[in-house]
Amino acid sequence: MKLKHILLVLVFLLLVYELVEFYVIFSVEPAFVEVSRINMTGRGNYFTEVRLYFPNTYFLPVRVSKVVVTVNCSNGVLLRGELSSVTLMPRTTSILHLNSSTPEPPRGACKVTYSWVPDPLITHLVGLHLLNFTRVTEMQTEYEKQPFLWAGWQSLDVRLGDCVYFQVYTYPPSTYKADVLADYLSLPNVPIYSVAGYGSGLHEFCPKEPSSFRLKGYYIVVTANGRTWTQADSYPPRLKVSP
Repeated sequence: MKLKHILLVLVFLLLVYELVEFYVIFSVEPAFVEVSRINMTGRGNYFTEVRLYFPNTYFLPVRVSKVVVTVNCSNGVLLRGELSSVTLMPRTTSILHLNSSTPEPPRGACKVTYSWVPDPLITHLVGLHLLNFTRVTEMQTEYEKQPFLWAGWQSLDVRLGDCVYFQVYTYPPSTYKADVLADYLSLPNVPIYSVAGYGSGLHEFCPKEPSSFRLKGYYIVVTANGRTWTQADSYPPRLKVSP
């Protein structure tokens, strides 16, 4: 085969790859955002961590040169977190952690603006970033309800037979009880695993049944000092288990 023909084949393959890559880029977007940690680090200084769940259900990775999350809360607190050079791996949900420091803790209802700059191969090779996507949503920080409670899975890509860890966080540090419940479609949701701790903890859970037509997945409920927190009713942040 002549060199010219080889080059034409390579160009054709590159064009096909770029078409598929751009389709994936325009199809993926963040699915859920939540405040996962708030604590005072000094007088007039609060540390806040925001978790952004970014699923990629396709077989192609997506490079993102920058992710920015801005949270504007009803008490006037403005949070801003940024990550660079992120790769959304195929067939998985990436959990991105963005941190910010403010003079006051975020309270009440918040407007969340997240933007991301994809980095497709063709623009990556020439050093240009021409795409920029933005979405706006709302969330509640629940910091005004003391203690602040949160729990979340370390990974959302679990197969039957595997175990997964989940985090529990309370502030101010409190004695807590964490329950994992099976999210059945037509049956009562009852705890199938319980653990107790203080302040914050990392716990292991080994699901015995995969997600199916009767079982959507698993979620976490945390109780501390008479207050109960339940993981948001969506996937993510709840856990699905593959067969």
